[in-house]
Amino acid sequence: MKFGPIIDRLLHPRARFYRHVLSLGYNCEVSFQFYRTFRFVESNVFAWVNTMTVDNLICALADIDRIGSEGWAFEGVMWRDVSTGIWFHGKTPMDVWTSGRYTQSDLDADRIELEGRVAHLKKKFLEVARDGRSKLFVFKYPPDETPDVNRVGKIHDVLVKLCEGPTDLLVVLEERMLPALKDADLPPGVLTASVSHYTPVKQATAVELSDVDGWRRIWKGFRPLRRIFKKKKFKFEN
Repeated sequence: MKFGPIIDRLLHPRARFYRHVLSLGYNCEVSFQFYRTFRFVESNVFAWVNTMTVDNLICALADIDRIGSEGWAFEGVMWRDVSTGIWFHGKTPMDVWTSGRYTQSDLDADRIELEGRVAHLKKKFLEVARDGRSKLFVFKYPPDETPDVNRVGKIHDVLVKLCEGPTDLLVVLEERMLPALKDADLPPGVLTASVSHYTPVKQATAVELSDVDGWRRIWKGFRPLRRIFKKKKFKFEN
């Protein structure tokens, strides 16, 4: 018997526990802060992306196969999916792109790797969605959009249609956004949590610029039922 989950429940009696906790963006801060607490991130096609807008996310969730279907556009340091508008990281270190020391062959190799990885992660996302186990999807509302209860409801509706088993959506907001999205107006299965501020968009993994205590409170209340042993090293790990 594995005692870890039992002990975790005893230590956090008021927390909600899920078999899968999956980030939907808006950017990498969600996955990074989850990793800082639990030392793993369950990989999925949205874990390390910048969705840019709520509509982009809804578009992708409504038809996962659209992602990558119309090719990729290189945008300086990331790849933009032409079909959905969502931005993805390649495997090449960011400083290679910012230095300008790369060739067309480097770009082609990075794109080919991205295409294969995204194809695998799309398949995995759908398998997890349909496995019948409890799932929490976490979405950080874009900082330059006003939270809208109808659009949040649309994200949840699409997820419920896509998934089998209990499916919740946690929307993370900056405190300034809270008046625009009241819990009483949200449909069942949609929850909110807040941090005092987001990290700057281009510094999603900058701990010193984040609301560490705010994210700690969030993960105290929303927790994974299991831990996954991490085998790979992330870009932010030096």
